[in-house]
Amino acid sequence: MQVCRYLPTPDDVASTFEALMGRDVSACTLEDVGFALAKVACYRRNDGTLAAMIGMDLALACSAGAALTMIPNQSVREATATGVLPTNLDENLYEVLNVSAVVFTTGDPHRLTMTSTHQGLDHDDLVAAAASAAQTLGMTLRIDGYLEGRAILWVF
Repeated sequence: MQVCRYLPTPDDVASTFEALMGRDVSACTLEDVGFALAKVACYRRNDGTLAAMIGMDLALACSAGAALTMIPNQSVREATATGVLPTNLDENLYEVLNVSAVVFTTGDPHRLTMTSTHQGLDHDDLVAAAASAAQTLGMTLRIDGYLEGRAILWVF
């Protein structure tokens, strides 16, 4: 079985977001990963085994979804105030997360595919997977013009 050997750095994620969104993105490591997740994406190998996951809090999920298509920050602020990821931002976020598969395969010829997204760790199997990750990285990300948010990356 092939393994996902590469845990991206905050700079890897920031560079990918910058290229996708055309905005400056800053990122740094976050030690405390005990925050609520609004969205979790799962990435699988060609054989269907789980290789990696990305989880985002509501602020980052809204900001990334909005920045992709230049939706004003006011929409992000309104969404985070209500505690709900709006459909339009969720659809944009799906594209961001889909493209983000590349951060796990830098220097690795194997392809990963985003196979599903979830409203946080909403299934016992996702909770178990997160607990069994070979490597975990928490980070804060700030997309220029939008709210700062937090993410967790898991590699299996």
